[in-house]
Amino acid sequence: MARQTESEMSVVSWKRLFLIALGLCGVQFCWAIQVGNTTRSLLELGLDPELVSMAWLAGPIAGIIVQPLVGTLSDRYETRMGKRTPFILAGSFFSAVALLLFGNAEQLGKWLGDVSNDVSVNSNRMEKMNVSHYGLVIAVVAFWLLDFSLNAVQGPLRALMADVAPSEQQEQGNAFFALFTGVGNLLGNILGSIPLSEYVNFISSDICGLYSVGAVIIIVTSCICGYFANERDMLSLKNYHTSHYYLTFESSQLMEESSPFGEETRNQGQEDIGERFGMRQITQILRDAPFPFWKLFLIQCFTWFAWFTEFVFITSWMGSEVLQGNPNAPEGSKSRLSFDYGVRMGNVGLSLQSVVAIAYSLVLPRLVKVAGIKFCYILAHFLLGFCLCWTPILTKLHSVGWSIVAIALLGIPWASTITIPWAILSRSLRAHVPERMGMYSTLFNASQCFPEILVSIVAEKLLARLSRQTTILAMGGVMAWLGSSWIFTL
Repeated sequence: MARQTESEMSVVSWKRLFLIALGLCGVQFCWAIQVGNTTRSLLELGLDPELVSMAWLAGPIAGIIVQPLVGTLSDRYETRMGKRTPFILAGSFFSAVALLLFGNAEQLGKWLGDVSNDVSVNSNRMEKMNVSHYGLVIAVVAFWLLDFSLNAVQGPLRALMADVAPSEQQEQGNAFFALFTGVGNLLGNILGSIPLSEYVNFISSDICGLYSVGAVIIIVTSCICGYFANERDMLSLKNYHTSHYYLTFESSQLMEESSPFGEETRNQGQEDIGERFGMRQITQILRDAPFPFWKLFLIQCFTWFAWFTEFVFITSWMGSEVLQGNPNAPEGSKSRLSFDYGVRMGNVGLSLQSVVAIAYSLVLPRLVKVAGIKFCYILAHFLLGFCLCWTPILTKLHSVGWSIVAIALLGIPWASTITIPWAILSRSLRAHVPERMGMYSTLFNASQCFPEILVSIVAEKLLARLSRQTTILAMGGVMAWLGSSWIFTL
């Protein structure tokens, strides 16, 4: 059947687009509570600090494997519920299961036979005092399950918006996505900064309450999204096609790259696909990437190395090094209370970071017109490097207030990181290879996965020798500055 033209696609109510985009709010809430609390929880369960970064390998591995796989499957198969909705609902269900398992890992471990063992504390190094063996296994498995499940939701959710909205409404749909990204981050970080167990008597711990809220939110938002997507009606029109939409920085207009595969081509089978995307063709695609694709790729690798150090360590750094707490100390002890308070203050900083990012994103387009996109890009890297390299000084000062300021200021480079490199890339692809925009944009995502793997490996080695998370954060800052040097060559 011929693909439906733009003129045939009816205008979609903004309320429907708004409620579809609401699904991303639940996903982003889960990412926010994961970033703000996972490292703390794993340390409290007894995981060696130098092994924490290895647990975080779940993210890049899931990004490399799950999103392309689920995206391909959702393109090819239809069900009574639609093409995208089944994956969104299934991923949300498993995300909720993972959240509940992680939030109750310590209690489940005790039920299975975990016994706390008290050991002396070394003030210069976080030593294990309470090791929950079963609980730790449950938490790590749940953490990986959560990463894989959230990735399974995210890809089909964005594809769903592309399916539902005609091209003239894609800008509106993506604006709702941007809104709910900020709202989800903000809500997750704010709740992470509140001692929930002090206000809700029936929850066993702050983590249990926080992750239980996350489970409810992702189920509710995904169900609302699936209901208002109403894919069953769309299936009857047979107007699905594979498209990718990108927002260009200068004009704020969305560009659409239609899939080279029509209905007939898609049914030709694996032989044609293998022939089209053989190793020789892949090598040719990599070699023919337009300027400045590979320079941007390299810059993004440096940038994402810096960001991943923040994702993994920033809140536990506040608790263990700024306030000199111990995540493995007995509950109620001064050392444990100091650590928990530091983590909550780290989440306060992340909340303010979300607010700053939202505010700065509103003025960034005008700033780019006045100062130039290269200046704004360099400024973002300088500030990212400065805030992370400032952490050793903040550790010596033991200043909670200035630490929160440093975390909040990271909202400026964060807004730039998720906007500027993609804008430059879109300009280049639009000018040189518009027919391969989707392909090169997917390839560009790898610039974020590889640094995450590298951070996980390097951090394990450094923490085993130095036992200082500040060192990892400062190293991330140096990498951001190194990345900025390449911006001058663009």
